[in-house]
Formats: sequence, C-alpha cells, structure tokens
Amino acid sequence: MNTYADNSKENNKQQTPADTQKKNNKAVVFPISDSHPSSVADQMQLQKIADNSPQVKQAVQLQAIANTHTTVPLEKKDPTTTSSVFQLQKLEKGKLNVVGEHHFESDERREQEIDLAAREVGGEYWTEDNFRIREKESEENYTKDTPEDPRILGDALYLRIAESIQYVYDAKNKFEQKWSQSAKPKLPEKESKKLRGELHDLLVDCKTHTLEANRLAQAYSIYNEESITLPKFVTDQITQLHKLLPKTEELFLMLVETWKSNTLEQLISKRFLNSFNVFGSNIEVLNMYAELIGGASRTDTSKLRSYEMDNAADFAHDKIGVWKIGFDHVTHIQDEMQHNDVKSYVLINREEFNDEYKELPILVGNRMVQRKQDSAKPTLQMKGRVNVNDDAGLEKEADVMGTKALDLSTDKPIQMMPNWANYLLGTAGIVAAGAAAIGTAPIWAGLGGIVALGTAAKGIYDNSPEQVRIKKAKEKIKLDTQFKTLHEQEEQLLGVLREMPADQIERRSEVEQELDKINIKRRSLIDRTIKGDHELWLPPSVQDKDRDTARDLFSSISKNQGNIKIAQNDPKFRLNALSDISKLVQSNHARKMLGSLNATQPGGNLRNIDIAPIAGETANSPKDKNEDGNIGEGSTVSMNYDEPSSNSMGTNGAPIYDPTYIKLGHELGHASHYLAGTASSEVDVPAAKGDRIENELWTDGEEYNNITKEENPMREDLGLTTRVYHKNYSEVPRIRIIRPIQEKIIIRINEILKRIRELNITQQINQNKNHTAVLDAADSWRHPEKRWHQYPTEKLASAEKQAEQEILLLESLVEKVGKKQK
Repeated sequence: MNTYADNSKENNKQQTPADTQKKNNKAVVFPISDSHPSSVADQMQLQKIADNSPQVKQAVQLQAIANTHTTVPLEKKDPTTTSSVFQLQKLEKGKLNVVGEHHFESDERREQEIDLAAREVGGEYWTEDNFRIREKESEENYTKDTPEDPRILGDALYLRIAESIQYVYDAKNKFEQKWSQSAKPKLPEKESKKLRGELHDLLVDCKTHTLEANRLAQAYSIYNEESITLPKFVTDQITQLHKLLPKTEELFLMLVETWKSNTLEQLISKRFLNSFNVFGSNIEVLNMYAELIGGASRTDTSKLRSYEMDNAADFAHDKIGVWKIGFDHVTHIQDEMQHNDVKSYVLINREEFNDEYKELPILVGNRMVQRKQDSAKPTLQMKGRVNVNDDAGLEKEADVMGTKALDLSTDKPIQMMPNWANYLLGTAGIVAAGAAAIGTAPIWAGLGGIVALGTAAKGIYDNSPEQVRIKKAKEKIKLDTQFKTLHEQEEQLLGVLREMPADQIERRSEVEQELDKINIKRRSLIDRTIKGDHELWLPPSVQDKDRDTARDLFSSISKNQGNIKIAQNDPKFRLNALSDISKLVQSNHARKMLGSLNATQPGGNLRNIDIAPIAGETANSPKDKNEDGNIGEGSTVSMNYDEPSSNSMGTNGAPIYDPTYIKLGHELGHASHYLAGTASSEVDVPAAKGDRIENELWTDGEEYNNITKEENPMREDLGLTTRVYHKNYSEVPRIRIIRPIQEKIIIRINEILKRIRELNITQQINQNKNHTAVLDAADSWRHPEKRWHQYPTEKLASAEKQAEQEILLLESLVEKVGKKQK
C-alpha cells in the first residue's frame, strides 16, 4: 500500500497533499507498535499502573484476551458518560479525524480522499499503517517517550503479522473441512463447478494472507525501529515466523500450480488434500506463534489492534489531519472500547463518511459506483449498525493491507514435483503419499528443535504464568503436528485398503499392520494429551459446532465423570480404551451414541456402562436380563486388546479392516441397546428372508441391528468400508460351502438312524465299540465345530470326500449288522 504522508512535524509546517505524495513515493514505512499491556507486555509495567480509570480497565480486559486465550466480553461504554468522540459526525477542521474505510473502496478513490481531507480538515492524511505517534529519529522520541507509552507508530505491526497468519489458519481449516465433507469422486458437473469455486475462494484467502504475513515479517526484520519498546520475547517469535514463512509461501505456490493444472475430479483422484495438509501443518505451527504474540483468535487480535489505534489517536490527538482505518476497527472502538470522559479526536464510521461526502464514489458489490449529489443513501443503516450493502466479505477484505489477490496467479516458475517432507516444518520424512507409505515405518522426529518458543524469555518470565503457558504451547504444537501427520497417514492407508482387490491378501496384511502401528502411536499421543491437560486434537472433518462437544465428552470419559466408566486398575488397558474413544468422538454417529451413554442415568451404578479388560473374546454382557421393549440395565463392555485381529466381511465382498476402536464402538452399540431397552432377542433375522445360511451369517437379530444401525454409520464417518454379516470374512465362504453339504449329510445320517431302528439293531451297534466309532465318525460331519474346522477353506473338497467315505462305511455296516440280525 502506498504511503501518503511521512507525517513530519518539523517546524510545525503543514504539507499539501501533493507534497505528501512526493515524499512517500520514496519508500514504504512499516509500523510496529505496542501501545499498552497485552500478552507480551512486561508484568512490571502492569504493576506501575495504579489508577482506576476506565482506560486502565480496558487494558486489563485486552490483556485477559491475550493471556487466557479465551474471549473475554469487553466492557461496553456508557452512552450517558461517553464523550462526543462517539457521536457520528462529519470531518472537523483543525483536529485529528479517525475515519473508517473499506480498504479496496478507499484505494480506488484515494486521490479524491486526500484532496477532500486537505479541503475539510487541513493537515495531513494517513493510511491505516502509516500513522505515527512521534517522529522517527527525532528528539521527541526521547523527550516525549515514557515507560507507560513507548510507541512510535499507531498500528502494531506484530499484531498485523499475527492476524494475517490467523486469517490463513481460518481459511485453511475451512478448506480442509469443505474438502473432507464435499469432495467426492464423480460429482455432477454443476455441483463440481460450485464446489471448485468455493474451494478456489478459500485458496485465494490463503494466498493473500500468507504473502501478506511473509511481507510483514520481513518488514519487521528491516524496519524494526520500535522493537526496543517491545519485550524481547515478541521479537524472538517474529524472528521464528520470518524463518518459517518463506518456505510456507513457496509450498503454497506449488499447490497453486497443481490446482490450476488439474480438474477437480483429477485433484480428488490424486488426493490433493494430502498435499494441502502439509501446508496446513505449517500453518498450524505458525498459528501457535501468532497466538503467543496476539489474541487467541483472529477476532481477538483484531480487537487488540483496534485498541492500539484508539490509544494512539488519543495520545497523539494534537495532530491535525485524517487517519483512515478499517471500518471494523472503528466498530470495535465505538462498541467495545471504554474511554476516559475527555477525548479530543473525532471518530467517524465508514457509513457516516460516505453519506456526508457524496462526491466520492462507493463500492457496490464488486465495482465502484459514482453517485449523484441528491441520490438516496446507498448504505442505509439498520438497527445495530448493520448496513444494507455490507456482507461478510467486506470485513475479510478490510485488513488486507494493499494485497489485491483476486486470483491464484503466480509470477515465477514453480517446481511441480516437490519433496513434501522438506516443506513440513520441523519434521523429517513423516509425510508419505499414497501407497508409498505402505510398509515404511514413519520417522517420528517431532519438531526437531525448530519450535524453540520462549528461549529468550528469561528474567521476569522464568517462573511466571506466561512462561508456563509458553511451555504448554510448545508441547501442544508438537502434539498437534504429530496428530495431524498421523491422521494424514491413516487416511492414505485407509484409501489404499478401500481400493485394494480382495485377492491381495499379503499386501492387505502389510497395510493393516501399518494401521495397527498408527493406532499404537495414537495411544502415546493421547497419553501425552491427558497428562499435559491439553485440548484433544480433532481433524478438520469434525465441524466447528461439534468440536467442543467432542472434547467435553472425551474429557468427561477420561476422568470417569459420566456414566461410562473405564477400569482404572490396568493403566495400559485404560489408555488403549481412551485412545479408541478419542477416535470414536470424531464420528458424528459415535459421538451421539457416546453422549447418550455417558449422560447421567437414573438407577445408580446398575445403569453404568463399564469398559473392562477380559482374557477371552471381546464381548458385551448386560448387567441384568433385558426383554424387548423394556428399559434395561447397564452393561459391561469387555475388551481384549491382545486378541488377534481378524477381518469382517465388507459390503464390497472383500475383507475389511477391524481396528480396535470399531470393535469398541460395536460393543458400545450393544450397550446402548441394552440401556434403552431396544436390544433384540429374535433368533431369526428378517433380512435373511428364511435363508438358513444368511441367518447364520448374521447370528441373530441383535447383531444385525447393531451392525447396520450402529457400527456401519461409525465406519462411514471414519472412512472405513461398511460391514455385512456378524461372521468374519474367513467364516463366510466356509459356511457357504459347508452348509449345503451338511444339509445333505444330515438327511443321510437321519435316514441311516431310521434304518437302524427299522432293523432293530440299535443295541448291537451301541454295544460294539468298532460299530460305535464308525457311527460317531459319520455323525460328526453334521457339526462344523467337530470335523470341518480341521480343514482350511481351500481343502474343504477333501473334507467332503472324507465325509462321503465315512458315511458310506456306516451305511455298509448297518446293512451288514442287519443281515446278521435276521
């Protein structure tokens, strides 16, 4: 953005707009400021503030936002005691006028605004980032400077850097969430076009603010005239950001080229999201730095900037001219900043300014429109200062300082095949794309020392709450980066499994072993999460409205505060179960089920859901018998984490992966039925339609209901292939082969037994051990658990021959004994 005044007050000489522009064509001035105590202000300075003025109250409120990382409601001004600074009015001559603007709108008419300011006010004209409290390299810096207010420039550069990164963080979260929810193969053309447009806009936001953050961080390192007024901790964090941002920008521009050169269908098939997630991991690291020097969110950081601007204007109220700032900052000052009773600068919002000076063109939609002097108001103000022509995009645009990234164009050749691992901040080789990850153990390098937060924050910070928070933030950065990488690997491997043919048994086993390793690593991360009292990491697929619910639910279960109780006498088992719970809360269906199970139940402990270890098979047993339609009791979910893994039968006809979190979810599904009194006691499955084999494959009505209504929705949410039948994959073909043979054998054995009775030779057969052995051998083929299990599926034909021989032998024996009887 151009600079329109160097703000020199030498000899108190006022400059004309023309002179102003000539001076500022030479260079761009980059402001840095820290106007009052915030998250990075010295605590010793805070103690020096002894008065109880409304302005000091505001300082404490803004510090609370930064220090606690929670949104603290700002104290509203009292309109009966607030000075005229808040009365909407036109420009006043000979005073400092602070005026709200939409940056794009004002950029397009800047020359006219400069002329207008010179005519109506006199003095100087400043854009948002160029207002100076005192002059560079002048004695005023030393004579007017005080420990309470050491600032030089009005808009804090360190906060602008933080806010730009938080803009990118918000946009990348929306992109990941939108892609995960909507980017599916073979979308209809109209739907695909709409989705690509929405994703494109989010990429533009990422580009705009990534480039802006990089530019500002570089500016801080070059034009850091105010760095001496900030705690060294702030500069240390910005130095780290300055190191990391160029590589992040380079990575994003590579993604842009991939995006531009492929259709959405191609991007989906090439798993573009996996590549974007590497960029996203970088932004998450950068965002942690941003939170350390700004607010807990972009909105909080913007409010901190607004407070800096208000304080600066109040301090330098003796200046004459017009200072244009973003309209949202004016709104913050008007609505949320409490002031001293005496103020001497004029505050005007964008709507008032545009309405008063109709000779200026205004922004309508995406184009500038010239108005007639007597035209109706184009920006009608409604209750709550909401304007007819405002939209969410205006505020987003408002703080993009001079960056007009309306497309994803780049101006330099881009490397098309990057080594993604080289671009993941602080990691080494943990990103493996697609099938390349199969059979390769991830290298867990953590952040490799790159994230060295707060190393310079010595002295008063050593034992302060701020230092404790910084240490916790360091660990959270590591955890989030590792969780995200683990999740990306898991998504890639599950995608490989979904596309793998059923006959690739060995390959499938390798992939599942890698997934099991990921589950083990997740347990380690969950252990650190619980011990460090960190917020549970969640993937972008969990929508914003559900994230607090998921985290609260996990926290309650992990502390045994709800109706779900995990056995505490076995720490290893407990961690395994909590790791599985952390995965289940990512599923919409499982989250609702867990919420219902964990809610307070009447009846005390009898209605608890106990998750406990078992030496045998994983199972679920109600604490009391439940009849259909009656409200039942609690149940014990028994899990054996040492039980060998097996594959269920997928709806795609192939074996499917059964991770322990799905097994736990399956058993909790039974528990929810027992608790609600909806568990089925039907032996026959209606869906089997009387087919004996189908009925056996489902086991019973309860298993059918649990798989189709509980387990499969969880599988769909978590990217796993859905299941058919209760019997596992290896049992299904055996049952289908064996049962028809068994049915024939049963008929023949029954006929032989009938023949024995007809010949009246039952006693002779039973009293002869050899005869009894022949009868038992033939009869054993009626029961799959007795003889058939000795033969693998591929040798069942041999089993059938053996059964035939033994039945023929029995038939021959019966006829032989019968002849002797006669």
